Amino acid sequence: MEQAEALRAQRESAETAARTAEEAQRAESDEFYTQIHHCHQRSADAFLDVLLPDIMEEQANKKALADIVTKSSKLDSIIGELEKELDNPESVMQDLVAHFLLPEVELEEERWRRRETRNKYKKAAYDALVDQVRADS
Repeated sequence: MEQAEALRAQRESAETAARTAEEAQRAESDEFYTQIHHCHQRSADAFLDVLLPDIMEEQANKKALADIVTKSSKLDSIIGELEKELDNPESVMQDLVAHFLLPEVELEEERWRRRETRNKYKKAAYDALVDQVRADS
């Protein structure tokens, strides 16, 4: 019986040693896996850090060009309609009058008002001199 217990104790210690060795092997494998995983993750991050800005810039350029094409086609149609509407001779004359002649007339009126104001003071000074000369004679 002692022999059986000794054998059982020996098997248990062998099994415990084997289990401990397995756990150590599993821990080592887990650590190895974790380090490999971190290495792969860093490699993937570095790859994406290099690749993503180029991809984003390229996509932004494509989107900008698509937006430009879309907007230019819309603007072309709007401009075409406006040109049809505003390209008649009557409309051209209205534009010329509104943008050139009227401002010029307003400027001329302002010059005339200033001239009249100056002439008013000149006339008053002239009349005062004439009155003074008459009074002295």
